[in-house]
Amino acid sequence: MMTPSEEAKYTDKVLSEIVPAPSDLLEEWLLLLHEPIRRQLKQLRRFTTLLREGKKWRLEQFLQWFSESVGVFMDRALALEKVLFDTWMSCTPLTTLYKQPYRDRYNDVLERLTKLMDAAKRFRQRPFEESLTETCEALDLLIPYTEKHIDEMEKLSIDPVGGAKCLYSLSDQEFLMKEYLHKWMKLEDARILLPAVLDTAGYWMTAHGVNVLRSRMTSYTLFMNDCFWAPAYRKKNGRYYDLLADVPKEAKSCWGLCC
Repeated sequence: MMTPSEEAKYTDKVLSEIVPAPSDLLEEWLLLLHEPIRRQLKQLRRFTTLLREGKKWRLEQFLQWFSESVGVFMDRALALEKVLFDTWMSCTPLTTLYKQPYRDRYNDVLERLTKLMDAAKRFRQRPFEESLTETCEALDLLIPYTEKHIDEMEKLSIDPVGGAKCLYSLSDQEFLMKEYLHKWMKLEDARILLPAVLDTAGYWMTAHGVNVLRSRMTSYTLFMNDCFWAPAYRKKNGRYYDLLADVPKEAKSCWGLCC
């Protein structure tokens, strides 16, 4: 637990209702992946209406933006989280109560992600109306399924009976995180995840919190992120503004990240 004298690491802009104020490494780790996803879902929700206006240019650019930025992040983040989940779930006797529902929800999300990725790849080979219908239907399900999935993951992880909190002490958590980062998380994973994680951390973590987070990373990883990965990420994610080119200025002032 944080002591009153410890410098604050978090702001009041955490979107999670399950973990609004992280108290240990496990909760912080969950938010590092989930807070970017929650803000991405806020962005995606805008397009459940805008895409149905039936503008071909917007659908094409949306699918490109989704496949290169949002979709690839969500896919990699949830896949890596599943590795960690399976590791600690193998240690609890409550596996049958939790494991299958979690896997089912993960598969539901993955199915919708895959449909949107496929729609992007096949956009020019299919009739516009067919692509539009498939995209809107997949998006309508992806948003609530993903919201429910990450909420359930947080509830499960902090469950005082069968969650990770009852299985691992703080030192165990630190060991597991190090094992996870060094054994399972590859450089390609960092390239995809780190820019969005650090950008989003600037909203829900204080400057001190972000500095602590960066101090856990190697100098090489930070160099690659700051000089190459982050600029490329911001360029791709900047296409979000292009998608709102015909939307009134007052309605597009927020990326969906700051609130």
